[in-house]
Amino acid sequence: MSEATSPNLTAPEKTQTGPCDEVSSKRVHPSVILMYVSPTVGERLGKDALHVLRNLTKSGTTLVDSPQKLQGASQRIMSAKEQYGVPQQCGKHLWGICFVLVSGTAEHYAREVRIIDEAHAIGISAVSLKWLERLHNEGSWNASSVSLPYPEELMDQNDGGVFRCSLLREAERTLRQHLVYIPIADPDIENLIELSGGKVTRTLPPNKQNCPGPSDPHWIYVKDGNQNPLRTSHPSIKTLSLERLRKRIHSYLRLFHHRSVPG
Repeated sequence: MSEATSPNLTAPEKTQTGPCDEVSSKRVHPSVILMYVSPTVGERLGKDALHVLRNLTKSGTTLVDSPQKLQGASQRIMSAKEQYGVPQQCGKHLWGICFVLVSGTAEHYAREVRIIDEAHAIGISAVSLKWLERLHNEGSWNASSVSLPYPEELMDQNDGGVFRCSLLREAERTLRQHLVYIPIADPDIENLIELSGGKVTRTLPPNKQNCPGPSDPHWIYVKDGNQNPLRTSHPSIKTLSLERLRKRIHSYLRLFHHRSVPG
């Protein structure tokens, strides 16, 4: 069994131009924004930022109660737009400007890192509360137009500050077509694996000399620091810790072709 020290990451084929992924002075209508707001935001949300957030929702911004629900909300909006004659903006990416909002403070980082990982796993940015504060201070929002996040308002992105807002389909994510063996239930890691496009299994195949078949695991999940939890003769099965999965997710996010917000 080998360790996944340097996973071979490959991005999907070059995508068509879609509704986002690079922004500096872009503005969009509030109704095209879909976002998840972390509970920690409420602990730091001042009255000015709260005023902006409430007015964005009144102008059509959609809030969901988990990052996982962004995709369903995006699909429903896309279907409604198509029903009323508005064409789908991109053939490969879901319609809408999607991201998650976190406080972005050192005080809350330990509680927010999982949300940031989940956002990056599905291909979108995590944005700090500084965005709402800037909107209020600059007056860069109204009922028909809002300024999108600046590079310095993004969390845990060292790729030049590219704002990512196109949800990736499961077949385009970093663990697409990969099966991960997890011997003991671990809801947090399982959720992150599934958001990354992978599938979780509780069944380890019998030892054999040939490489894993289509139904056999490609990875064995191990707790960080536990390097040899199981023995198997499968030469191509690799260990996958939470630390390595996080590095894989963040590295993969940087591989994508930058797509610009239309308009």
